[in-house]
Amino acid sequence: MLERVGAAFPGAPEPRASIGVFRYYAARLPRSARALGRLVRVRGDRRAGLADLRAAAAQPGLQQSAARFFLVQILNDSEDDNLEALEWVLRLRLEAPRRVAVVLKHADVLADLERPDLAVHALLQAAADGDSVAATQCRFLAGRVECEAGRFAVAAERFDALGPQATAQVTWLAPWLAVYRAQIAVVRGDAAAARQYWNAARALPDAAGSRGAGEAAEARFGAAVEPWRMAVEEALAWDAPPETLRARVLQLEAHAPDRAARVELTRGSAWLRLGEFERAAGALARVEPGDDEAALAARTATRRLLALRGAGDAAAAARLAQRIAGREGEWGIPAALASLARSTLAAAAPVSPGLDLVAAGPLQVFRLKDTGFASVSIEWLQEGSLHTVPLALRDGWWTAQRPLPSGGLDYVFRINGTERVPDPEASTAVLDFADVVWSRSQH
Repeated sequence: MLERVGAAFPGAPEPRASIGVFRYYAARLPRSARALGRLVRVRGDRRAGLADLRAAAAQPGLQQSAARFFLVQILNDSEDDNLEALEWVLRLRLEAPRRVAVVLKHADVLADLERPDLAVHALLQAAADGDSVAATQCRFLAGRVECEAGRFAVAAERFDALGPQATAQVTWLAPWLAVYRAQIAVVRGDAAAARQYWNAARALPDAAGSRGAGEAAEARFGAAVEPWRMAVEEALAWDAPPETLRARVLQLEAHAPDRAARVELTRGSAWLRLGEFERAAGALARVEPGDDEAALAARTATRRLLALRGAGDAAAAARLAQRIAGREGEWGIPAALASLARSTLAAAAPVSPGLDLVAAGPLQVFRLKDTGFASVSIEWLQEGSLHTVPLALRDGWWTAQRPLPSGGLDYVFRINGTERVPDPEASTAVLDFADVVWSRSQH
């Protein structure tokens, strides 16, 4: 029914917003459920869902704000593409600066961009502007951000300042307070208090996943290395002096013989911040995220690529970048990582004399009308090498300028990192080139 409405009113954001949410979350169902859904024509499509949401978020209408909020939620929680999420959530903040749900999501995006200081500032500003319930929510969540970024002492003071009336005002608060108070007790070395809080978190009614989060945190903080890892995370998150960071990462190495994935990611991040690129690359190479840890995998790949480039290992950086670029557009490859991979490949690729600015012919404008794409680039083969140039979205068109070699250029548009299509505005015959349909030549 939504698709029929969308076909009848192609410019309206309302059906596209709803279809986008439907397609995206249907695509994230377990495989057995997706197979059953296809039998009854329930079609999940992650990329199409994102494209629908982006289009609806850009179009004025009744569901524009809802489309933006769902898009931010998905980009932050599922896609780990927080740079794009930040753009959309800032638009929401301009529309509704005091809406608590938007403030909380803004803080989540900032925290995941490794700016907990800005996240806390946004929450405390909203707490000062809101009513008592909103203030309680925002102050607790500021403490949560500080706790997850390693500032346990500050978080404890913030939780204590809430007072007993807070849990009466906000029904979901009690179990989450128990989860974070338990973590603080572990870091303080108070095992008895930690056990009491873990038990309380299990006994209290589940509030938006509090029980599962508590069990995961209890398992993580049960490892003796976790307080040492969090000490390094605090130094990273709050820009501690280099000597403090170095001392803490050395303490972590002394207490971390198990080489767990998150420990190695923290260790590698610290050495990267300190400019010790070879040590960083070595630690990050040992991180093996699980199948359901796309965000952890993306952050590891980003740091490892930076470490390899900093260490001057251009060959290893190019190999890693090639693997990342080959998966561009997939879940777990955020735009910032894809851009870093492309720039790494561009730096490693030899300059082609046929495309040199001096030797080449006049500049050619390549353009493709946008219909909700996440990314567009042009690709071509020259002297056996694949070349890629990303296009920029301006005024509804994806555009780029490139100098043409003599004789023209056989190229193709690559949509969302996966689909290749010919240029609809070009004029001459289509070429079939090594299993890829290349577009018509531009002369």
